[in-house]
Amino acid sequence: MRNIFFTLFLSVIFTSCNQNKIADQKTDGVKSDSIPKKDSVITPQIQNRTADQTVKDFLCWYNDNYEKVNKIEMIKNNPPTEDTTKYYAVNFAGTEQWLKLFQESGFVSDVFLTHWRNYFKECEKAFQKDHESDGPPMGFEYDFIFQSQEQTPNNSEIQQAAFTQNSNGDKTTIVLDFPKYGSYTKILVKSADGKWLLAE
Repeated sequence: MRNIFFTLFLSVIFTSCNQNKIADQKTDGVKSDSIPKKDSVITPQIQNRTADQTVKDFLCWYNDNYEKVNKIEMIKNNPPTEDTTKYYAVNFAGTEQWLKLFQESGFVSDVFLTHWRNYFKECEKAFQKDHESDGPPMGFEYDFIFQSQEQTPNNSEIQQAAFTQNSNGDKTTIVLDFPKYGSYTKILVKSADGKWLLAE
């Protein structure tokens, strides 16, 4: 009789241990699925803008940062001083600061930076050749981004603008059409990771 009870006791203990083991295995399975491995990499979702949306978002970024961008002193001796021997000259420290803001925006390519560096060098050559000390400095008398001296569109108008696109491989031209302001043309190039970036 005592042996029967002892056998039943062992049987109950054995069954209980097996059930706990199975339950632990199931729980471990859930944990391993829900907890990422230590060496796994979580890649953030990066928005892949179309070329036209890149231009629109870039122009909106420019509008939002207009004061910060345009308060940079890009011309020396501007406004003119009473000393008539001081002529306009490109402030290259200022132009580099200007370019850095655009680079940090994430919308422009190295082609954009090179384009404007060359532009500022050509302006300086012109200042050295034909000394200017009065009136708007030649080459700096208009808004570089909108290429205009007139009123420019606000963000809402930019986002709603119709556009045309002409692509050639990793290069494309976007023309935004504004009934009130005319059209704006921007050239873009594709980066190594497939993003459209402003070329000029």
